[in-house]
Amino acid sequence: MELVSELFFGEKLSMEQFAGKISSKYPVKILVITAGEKGCFIYAGGVLHIVPGIPVKVVDAVGAGDAFSAAFLTVYLSSGDVLRAATTANQVGAFVASSSGAIPDYSAEIIARFK
Repeated sequence: MELVSELFFGEKLSMEQFAGKISSKYPVKILVITAGEKGCFIYAGGVLHIVPGIPVKVVDAVGAGDAFSAAFLTVYLSSGDVLRAATTANQVGAFVASSSGAIPDYSAEIIARFK
């Protein structure tokens, strides 16, 4: 984050400072910053939320970020709940990373998250 904030703003910023500056400079309603096994950070309504990750043994990380994004958008657009969307996205991204291939057969538990 320090490197990215230096590139954008010429100074090292905390996650919360960076998110606040980005959302004040650009018309961003929600800022999602992924952090791999640590989970993700969601900045919405002027508040930074830390959503813990799901510890898994990584088999193949290809597709995990795409799966995270798709899950986040699907849940957020259907529910309007950023924290629920982030939690589900972390679970889906972790599942994909713990599976072989970018598009694994999803478990019944993962599929149930979208019903």
